[in-house]
Amino acid sequence: MKNDAPGRPFRRSTLLRWGLALALFGSGVLRAGAQEKSAVKMLSDAQTRFGFRLLAALYSQAADQNVVISPLSIVLALTMAYNGAGGSTRTAMAQTLTFGNLEDEAINQGSAELVQALQAAPTSKVLIANSLWSQKGIALQPAFVRQAEQYFQARVEELNLAEPRSAERINRWVAEKTEHKIEQIVSPAALQDALVVLMNAVYFKADWQEAFDKSATRKRPFKLGDGRQKSHPLMSKQGRFDYYETDEFQAVRLPYKDDFLGMYVFLPKADPAVFYRQLSAENWQQWLGPRTFARRPGELVLPRFQVRYEAQLKQTLSALGLGIAFSGRADFTRMVREPALISEVIHKTFVDVNEEGTEAAAATGAIVARTSAVTTPPFRMVVDRPFFFAIQDNRTGTLLFVGAIADPMG
Repeated sequence: MKNDAPGRPFRRSTLLRWGLALALFGSGVLRAGAQEKSAVKMLSDAQTRFGFRLLAALYSQAADQNVVISPLSIVLALTMAYNGAGGSTRTAMAQTLTFGNLEDEAINQGSAELVQALQAAPTSKVLIANSLWSQKGIALQPAFVRQAEQYFQARVEELNLAEPRSAERINRWVAEKTEHKIEQIVSPAALQDALVVLMNAVYFKADWQEAFDKSATRKRPFKLGDGRQKSHPLMSKQGRFDYYETDEFQAVRLPYKDDFLGMYVFLPKADPAVFYRQLSAENWQQWLGPRTFARRPGELVLPRFQVRYEAQLKQTLSALGLGIAFSGRADFTRMVREPALISEVIHKTFVDVNEEGTEAAAATGAIVARTSAVTTPPFRMVVDRPFFFAIQDNRTGTLLFVGAIADPMG
């Protein structure tokens, strides 16, 4: 069966797309229940909690290397898998993804509305797509397929996953949805015992509200995470910025042309590991509070950076509480009738930050296999050592990308 509904922005006028976003978030109404917060906001908060926990765990394994993930992409892929889980597996997934008391309808409807709103940016390009690839002859549970199609607009297709060309087909879909920034995510070997492959792709492209002057870019020393230095192009700009400083860090927000989208850059003043131990959803909300970032004159020096990152998330997700989903005790009977487990969760990202703006892409694949398998003084912020960045939609609080950058050349 096929249902190809790619993650394109709505083919309506900019006014209508923007109006939709305002309608979704201005009402704050949750159709599925009587919670005070909207499902969209609760899901966004959950993604933030999960995203920072996962980033911290990955950073602890490789503190001198780049770690860049898309919490949005990972959560969407795992939420599709969650719809196929039952029993204690379902409970563990809800706890790991920090869904709290959200009911299933709220999770699914909220996910759909969140994706719609993110794609409704007037000038920036945000594309989100989902797909579900099942082994020929395997009967998927009708309710699971219906949820994937209705709420996630997922392309649903049967393949002989053991054939090498099936991996090529899935990789081609990912490449198309990420504007060819991610060309390959699954290998034929990874699909030999697969029953279902759940895939998400995210693509982001936006210009800065005020571009950096290319003539001001200079090669300067950048201190790597391991203590070495290398010469690297650092962009420079003077003006007024949304700026925040504490005893632990300097921080600046760089808005894109769609002002609700922005990149936050945090520069730790001491050991970056201390900063990442403090990086939590609660602290994030406090740091982005109404009395923190303020308009100030200053100079920002920021490296151009292009990073590619890849991670097998099975071990890290298990440590965060999802171990049962990868074990022989997994219950995915709401997805397929035979015993099954998640054999792997694969995640890839690409981020390019330059004088004009930002281009970024992410793909996440969850492979389900048989169980057997005031006048203030100007500041100066020189980002010439490891730093953290986050790309956030401030309407929803959704973190599209977050990263710990140790080496801007990747």
